[in-house]
Amino acid sequence: MSDFGLAIYGDDGNTRLRIDKNTAGLLSYIGTVKIKHNSGTGTSYSFNLGFTSGSTALCVPRDGIQIGTSSSSSPYNDQVYAITGWSRTGNTITFNVSPAVPGIQGGLPNGFTVDVYEYNQVPEAPSGHWGIAVQGMRGYTEINDTMKLGYCVYAQKLNISNGWTLPNNIPGSNKRVFCYWNNASAVVEMGLDNVIRLSGVTTLEIYICVFASDFTMQLDLWGLAIWNDSGHLVFSSKYAPFNLGASVSISNDYKDSGVIRPMVPLERSAKTGTRSGSVWTIYNMGLQISGRQIRRGRGTLEGTINTGGVTLQFPNISTPSIVLDASDYFKF
Repeated sequence: MSDFGLAIYGDDGNTRLRIDKNTAGLLSYIGTVKIKHNSGTGTSYSFNLGFTSGSTALCVPRDGIQIGTSSSSSPYNDQVYAITGWSRTGNTITFNVSPAVPGIQGGLPNGFTVDVYEYNQVPEAPSGHWGIAVQGMRGYTEINDTMKLGYCVYAQKLNISNGWTLPNNIPGSNKRVFCYWNNASAVVEMGLDNVIRLSGVTTLEIYICVFASDFTMQLDLWGLAIWNDSGHLVFSSKYAPFNLGASVSISNDYKDSGVIRPMVPLERSAKTGTRSGSVWTIYNMGLQISGRQIRRGRGTLEGTINTGGVTLQFPNISTPSIVLDASDYFKF
């Protein structure tokens, strides 16, 4: 921990709140977008979302590669489509897809799903009526009665096996799952069904944090609480805030996250495959962690498809992602 700042720990020893010179800033979940075959131009798909003025958008594709048909005359799934990047102007975020998706149902049979967050660029002077501000950090960190934060509603160190499912009593409906593990052999993934699947290992010791922003806060027995002018509880140190560790591009090659214990958002952002004649065996790609480094690795079997002899090209797409610091939520 840093020499200066503010820290609150729970009775379980886990961190509830820490603001020090290593604190990069706070994250908010904005929403989830669905890119379909008829929702854009084929290469460009735009969505109008409610960003905070001055914030920076961060996106996490949950399934950034799809296999579909190349034209209405093709009887086969014979083309790999991928999200190759995105940009933001004002409240509009635009995703780029390559190659161009035909405007037919089979072009993107399942569509792309992308979670969108924002990184709050906090002003140099307090902006709320009530709150706490700490200067001298990495920038300026403030928690006040006007901010729209995500909070950790579940933090557990567990030993799990393949097919582990989130408990159904976790509060909030827009839940986002971040995990850290210290086993480079493990490939971990989670689809839209919120089931965690493992490859390369049969069991895994894993640190799991679930974040939500649409739930009724409760007071802790002790700590820090902030109410707004209407008397609504808007911050409680019973829930650790959604604290950015780093932003790193993830690909099939190891990249240094810059975080000693990186917590990654579980996803299935890519696919890969092997060929036998005209039949391809398709695999989902999950995430691997080795020390501070992160990459995609081959995960669970998705199924087989017949391409009619066409060779599928699976791109090694490098996409920006969010990384949290497990030390912000657990005591090591």
